[in-house]
Amino acid sequence: MGDPAAPRVLRGRYRLGDVLGVGTHATVYRAEDLLLRRGVAVKVITGGAADAATLEAQESEARRLAGLTMHGLVTLFDVAVERQAEGGATVFLVLELVEGTDLKRVLNVYGWPPFQYVGGYLVEAYYTKNHHASFTFVKGKLVRITIALAD
Repeated sequence: MGDPAAPRVLRGRYRLGDVLGVGTHATVYRAEDLLLRRGVAVKVITGGAADAATLEAQESEARRLAGLTMHGLVTLFDVAVERQAEGGATVFLVLELVEGTDLKRVLNVYGWPPFQYVGGYLVEAYYTKNHHASFTFVKGKLVRITIALAD
């Protein structure tokens, strides 16, 4: 269900919609950038920033992501901390919205290919004109692969 404490509009600019994914540390929403009138993905850090050290770690991760630019990585558009009156804070990243099917759904439909072919399939999806694969890394670890399949 996502983080129930997350406001529906962040910073008066990003209107949260459906949940795209939930992980141990964040919930990702389909959202609308009300200023630029475009779809984006908003990653809301679960629990926000509990203390100064946690906030610094989250800001550091955002700076690392902002410094990465290459095909296959989602683009970071914005990062912010929205402080609540009761003292808590909602930390969020605004990312490029990549349409497609996540790897978990592809595997549920088609099953796992033989192990020796997995790398080849990912490379093929990454480089062909008929497919687009987006690879998301956090702290140097591959955490998500999104594949948009051609019709």
